[in-house]
Amino acid sequence: MTVNTERIIELNPDVVFAYTTGEEAQIDQLESAGLKVFVIQSATSINDVYGDIEQMADVMGVEEEGKQSCRRYSISNCSCSRKNKVD
Repeated sequence: MTVNTERIIELNPDVVFAYTTGEEAQIDQLESAGLKVFVIQSATSINDVYGDIEQMADVMGVEEEGKQSCRRYSISNCSCSRKNKVD
């Protein structure tokens, strides 16, 4: 994926989230421009995704909302994970 770092810098966000699969040079460019860049280890499982949500919520100062989202969308709440009884 191509990231337009100049455009991101122009937007001047409070924080930029990047995954470890991104280009290190682009991350360096954003940091050199004075932007806060939070690099997240690329998810390899659904549990990693929940961890990412919680980390992002923590960085943004909305920890409880992150935890609530993880609980709301957890795989245990997904109807596809429930065993249907067959008679």
